[in-house]
Amino acid sequence: IDKHSIALVTLDNQKIGGYEQMAIFASALKEDAHLMRTPEDWEELQKSVCDKDYIFIDTPGINVFNTAQVTALKKRLETIGLQNATVHLVLPASLNPLEMAAMPAALAALHPSTILFTKFDETTYLGGLTNVAITSGLKVCYITDGTAVPDDIVELDASMLAEKLMRKPRLPWEREA
Repeated sequence: IDKHSIALVTLDNQKIGGYEQMAIFASALKEDAHLMRTPEDWEELQKSVCDKDYIFIDTPGINVFNTAQVTALKKRLETIGLQNATVHLVLPASLNPLEMAAMPAALAALHPSTILFTKFDETTYLGGLTNVAITSGLKVCYITDGTAVPDDIVELDASMLAEKLMRKPRLPWEREA
């Protein structure tokens, strides 16, 4: 995010290397990474991030088909006062289209308002991505189109999507025409 200060916070203290991965992203963005284990951590953390323009909070991966896990995540966010935060649903563009289509409904309790598709460069089959964007009614805000942070995080526009949709799908070992 150009010309804005940001804070990167992760709630993921379950996955091995979760915080370390966030720290790598923060370093690439020339920012600090923060780990929040408990609601009490949030109270202390707010003092160091209160001057930031944006605070991005990474949540732990959950099984979206397990309603208890979705409910627990929602309660965790509410406990730290984030029930009114803007929620971005992050989905890999290469995800199975049927499962991708189920994600917005499975996570409806979190009230996502936008979708961010990762791995846009790793698929040529965009039917699932297009369908979930249309049927969910959620705005697609950004995509990741490579692994370079922050350069490959780009705002998706209609011409970029149209260009990719017009290409013939191909398998990874096939040469692009």
